[in-house]
Amino acid sequence: MREAAKSGLVLFHEAMDQFDAYEDIHKQFKRFERAAAKGHEESIWILSVTKDVDKEDRDALIEAFAKTEKPLGWYFAGKRSHGREHFDFHMKSAEGGCSWGRVEFGWFLRNGHFVEEDEKAYLEWLEKAANQNNPRAMVRLGDWFRDYGDDGEKAM
Repeated sequence: MREAAKSGLVLFHEAMDQFDAYEDIHKQFKRFERAAAKGHEESIWILSVTKDVDKEDRDALIEAFAKTEKPLGWYFAGKRSHGREHFDFHMKSAEGGCSWGRVEFGWFLRNGHFVEEDEKAYLEWLEKAANQNNPRAMVRLGDWFRDYGDDGEKAM
């Protein structure tokens, strides 16, 4: 799809995928800028939070995103933190309603990191995120049902 034809939402999701992959942060923020120029509100917020932050300073990004106390901010802070703090940020993000945080928090539940393993809760968080049109949640749910079916038993 040509860049000019992409909606702000598509550009935002592409930037989120780059952010998650820890790709070149300057490229990521260029996508957020293009999405913001098309009126995408979450991208506008991201740029407003980070405009005075050195984009290569991890700790400054964590602080900038976390201090906003927005679910998407906690998600971003979680992506740049480590250990228990990483889990806590994603849990707050998920509980606050961020679809990206819900996908990440579900991962913790599925794998038993910092919490007891709970595949049912994993699927519930993915469904909440998928209902918000989160593409990663939709793919993971599709993979789950392809591999395990509706009843959670390993598909043949």
